[in-house]
Amino acid sequence: MFIRAIFVLAVLETAAGFASAGTFSRSATTVPLMCFGRKCAAVVEVRSPDGTKEIRRTYTAFEKDRPMKDRLMIPKVEVVTPKGRWSLAYDDSTDPWIDMDVMWSPDSKLVALTGEMDSYIETVRVFAITETGPKLLDADMEPAQDMVRRLRPVCARYVGRLGCDPDQDEDGLNFAAVAWVDAHTLALMSEVPCDTIWGGIMCLAMGYDVDLPSGKVVGTMTPKAFMTRWKQSIPPSFRIPDSPDWNQ
Repeated sequence: MFIRAIFVLAVLETAAGFASAGTFSRSATTVPLMCFGRKCAAVVEVRSPDGTKEIRRTYTAFEKDRPMKDRLMIPKVEVVTPKGRWSLAYDDSTDPWIDMDVMWSPDSKLVALTGEMDSYIETVRVFAITETGPKLLDADMEPAQDMVRRLRPVCARYVGRLGCDPDQDEDGLNFAAVAWVDAHTLALMSEVPCDTIWGGIMCLAMGYDVDLPSGKVVGTMTPKAFMTRWKQSIPPSFRIPDSPDWNQ
């Protein structure tokens, strides 16, 4: 799970009209995506602050020859507005999300989704909700590039010199949306996954303020500064990661 030692909250089952606490932010609403039969709320709706839009999750049941409790439930996520309804391509079909946090911007024009794919990898999708439908924004490209420059993850101790590739990109970093600074600025937490394959910098993190829709980084924070600033939004189990351990 994203920053497993930092963000640890129980994921509560959600029903339509009932909002559970966010997994990665107390300012968000957690929406379960993967479950079976009677364990699933049929519909989950997360309304925008102005009440005119919503993120809606429904299910389609497969394997109808099996008892309801054993059927595979395939989630469908849509954005619904007064202008229409559209499906949200929120994840990669090769890495389906298990659940997601939904966090609307204060002016209801943007929505940030943080998805958990497995115990190590989480990512963010941010959409501008326009009159013609949702538009995917690139919210984490600049933070990821900055994270790689700052932490040099490929040259951490215990990874080995064969892993020190100067052309290594930012693929594999975790991101979670933690708070909206204002209507167009999103606070993100970035993390090197808590997996031993990352050697001496596993679990290291940084905080970023990202302007949207441009995707520009307008502020950076250490984990300690991020914790101080967003203590009302981050889960109570947040901890400050250890210092990095580099190859000599």
